[in-house]
Amino acid sequence: MMCILFLIRKRIHIFIFVSNFDVTIYTLIKNIMINNLFIITFIFIIGTVFGSFLFCIAYRYINKISIIKGRSRCDYCGHELNAFDLIPIISFVINKGRCKYCGHKIDYSYLVSEIVTGICYLLLYIKCGLTIKFLMYVILTSILIVVSFIDYKTYTIPDVLVVLGVTNLFIFKGININILINGLLIGSFMFIIRFVMNHVLKARSSDSNNNESMGLGDIKLITMLGCYVSLYGSFIAILISCIVGIVFVIFMKKKTIPFGPSICIGYLITLLCVMVV
Repeated sequence: MMCILFLIRKRIHIFIFVSNFDVTIYTLIKNIMINNLFIITFIFIIGTVFGSFLFCIAYRYINKISIIKGRSRCDYCGHELNAFDLIPIISFVINKGRCKYCGHKIDYSYLVSEIVTGICYLLLYIKCGLTIKFLMYVILTSILIVVSFIDYKTYTIPDVLVVLGVTNLFIFKGININILINGLLIGSFMFIIRFVMNHVLKARSSDSNNNESMGLGDIKLITMLGCYVSLYGSFIAILISCIVGIVFVIFMKKKTIPFGPSICIGYLITLLCVMVV
């Protein structure tokens, strides 16, 4: 009888221990999920804020407005915007895509920039976690977003942004000969492709002003981005860029489009999914 009571008591203690252990594991998992949800939400919000700022930089560069001086204003009525007018996504939705002061429609590029930047930062966090690599790719992504908007509007890629991209890599990775060789090889390869394609287009087209397949800015951009991925990754990125470019041509119904945004998208997809140096 004593043995039976001892065994029952022992089983009760074991059951209580296992139950407490299950509760502890459940609480731990719950806390991790809550913390991750908080971090994910925070990073997305930060991304949207930076997205608004990055589009502002691109807009001011395109319109030759000082990036440092002056507060944000409505593009149409010139009314100075306050902090509540600049809340990413929310302000756009509340005001139904219109200026609160003059009622004019706001360019959807603002909203696109905020959402795309938020999503990109979020995907980079999922890929890299809160690491130094995450910070490096966040800066690169920010540069590419500015490049995309400027090239889309002006068909030019500022050299300063390419230099910033290379500088960002050297700061986080140091000066690595192999990385530089990757960039120079893919850049040289694309320069040869550009040379051949341009000569073919010149021979077939009578329009001397519309006979370039790629600009030198595109080659510089590919060279810079080639330092961030392997040669294999660069070829995949260029393939993706070409596919994206074809989609843009179909939907935009234009004979010529800037190739810079397609390059940026191709390399961002590659950085997130394929080969990273």
